[in-house]
Amino acid sequence: MKAKVGGFVKDFPAEASGLKIGDEIAELNGKKVDNWQHMTMLIFENKSPEFYLKIRRGNEDLNLVVHTKPVESADE
Repeated sequence: MKAKVGGFVKDFPAEASGLKIGDEIAELNGKKVDNWQHMTMLIFENKSPEFYLKIRRGNEDLNLVVHTKPVESADE
């Protein structure tokens, strides 16, 4: 199953990135995305404060940048 956007978590980076419900994630940081689980693995492997997406919206291919935010630990 392809990685398609089905919704957003409020105030998380994907919501602010320009992604829309129904967008298909084709690539993340230049690597082909096979499915949702593969995309999740690529996101966790990313060490940069941002990552680059190539998406398919309808008949159009678009490039987006997602700026991540730090994860707060339970100790803070």
